[in-house]
Amino acid sequence: MEIRHVRAFRLEEAVTSTQPPRWFPGWQQLLLLAVVMVAARLVLLWPVGLNDDEAYYWAWSHMPSLSYFDNSPGAGWFLMPFTVLFGDHIMTLRLLTALVGILIAFAITDAVSRLFPELQRGDLLRVLWLSSLSGVVILPSMVWTPDALLLLFTTLALCQLFTAVEDSKAQAWVLAGLFFGLAILAKANAALYVAIVGIWALFYSPARRQLLTPWPWLGFTLVLLALLPILLWNARNDWAFFRFQGGHIFAPEGAPKAGETAHTLELSFSEPLLLIVACLIFIGPATITAVQLMWRLLRRGGLSPSWHLILTVVISTMLFFVAISIYKGFAANWAILSILVIFIVGIGELVRRSKRWIVAQALMAVPYVALFVALSYLPATVGVSYNWRDGLVWEETYQIMREQQAKLGGDVILAAIRYQDAAQLAFQERHRWQELPGEHLVPALHLSGRSSHFAFMYPEQSYRGQDMLIISEKSPATPRKYFCEFETIGVFQVSHLGQEIREFNLYHGIGFFGRPDVVGHNADCPN
Repeated sequence: MEIRHVRAFRLEEAVTSTQPPRWFPGWQQLLLLAVVMVAARLVLLWPVGLNDDEAYYWAWSHMPSLSYFDNSPGAGWFLMPFTVLFGDHIMTLRLLTALVGILIAFAITDAVSRLFPELQRGDLLRVLWLSSLSGVVILPSMVWTPDALLLLFTTLALCQLFTAVEDSKAQAWVLAGLFFGLAILAKANAALYVAIVGIWALFYSPARRQLLTPWPWLGFTLVLLALLPILLWNARNDWAFFRFQGGHIFAPEGAPKAGETAHTLELSFSEPLLLIVACLIFIGPATITAVQLMWRLLRRGGLSPSWHLILTVVISTMLFFVAISIYKGFAANWAILSILVIFIVGIGELVRRSKRWIVAQALMAVPYVALFVALSYLPATVGVSYNWRDGLVWEETYQIMREQQAKLGGDVILAAIRYQDAAQLAFQERHRWQELPGEHLVPALHLSGRSSHFAFMYPEQSYRGQDMLIISEKSPATPRKYFCEFETIGVFQVSHLGQEIREFNLYHGIGFFGRPDVVGHNADCPN
């Protein structure tokens, strides 16, 4: 008992250190880490092709905009210079995700070094490698998603906050504001952190004293500047992003759609248990050490500013996501911000105190590798294959559509019911863009009652009178109303490893006039 008390006391005292230890790896370890991260993506994802969501964000990189219909613009903005420099190749995305994964691991290690400054260089190098092999880094950054950027910039912002409140360097608030702004541009979830930190600074006296200086307000100004393009785009587009995300997050699971009969709201109190499962999957054994340490610190009190901030963030975000889970249902990517901070605490405490768990924590990479091997290489069910092997099936799907397009005539535009399909078509058509008119920059219209960013960038009026070849997994009842004539071409199948993994329908729409509620009645159709 005495030893544990001394360790807890050392932790609290040591966190007031002004300089984190120098832990940056030598070039040999850095090179090895880069090789491991890149090789993992190339080997595990080689047969997969471009994921549906990756295709959508890739399309954003060619559709510059202040914001987008269903997310902040960061995923497209940060990808854009890489596609310009290195081309529209899957390899470009794989190398970029590896880079972001390495940067997340470095940012987590930097945060741990500030919370646990008694850790030696060797300990922090273990943190770096354990972070790189953890689900917190691997799962969000294996393919290109906004979540990876969200984790990176949020962690960097926390590091600057530790510097501001522990070392009395109020200037660090400016960098914290910059990183929080970048995190919001990556994904709007980061605004929750900004709100929590702002409320914490108002009520926690050591931080409140720094609010009398201009630096925190300059940082907050940078956050507002990051929000400005999102607000401007929404002001021009009837606040579509906020209406979509508001319904996506706060509308209860199973809520009736427009025209449906309302029913009794059902709350699920079992859903929050999935948050515990997600922590164990993403974090592993470090979950246990994190809970133990935070419980001890809460009981003892007298926390240093950094630990006061960390516990405030953990408790606040956990309560928020538990409430959302009860009301809406659980989604792991919503809770990733809670999981991130729990991992930072847990991995630091695991390396500091529970070295016997280091091997078990490192072995958490084994099930992740096995999962991706199974998804990418082994025959699987139609559902799993369709969701993961999107790029693989799309190469053959696109060839079938091109053959049918040639039979119908070269002026027929490719279209899709799902916005993910429209993005995949755009990626497959990328080499033909220079041959197409400017208004058909993305020659794959999204024909659905549900909006996507394609509808905002390329409005339906631009396609009036066009004939289209439309792909859909099921009979599209609604788009039939958008054409003067509509006919079925046939049902097609795509197989891989001798197993059917996709079935889709192709339709020929003749004389597109658009949705009646958008462009009026079909006056252009012959009688």
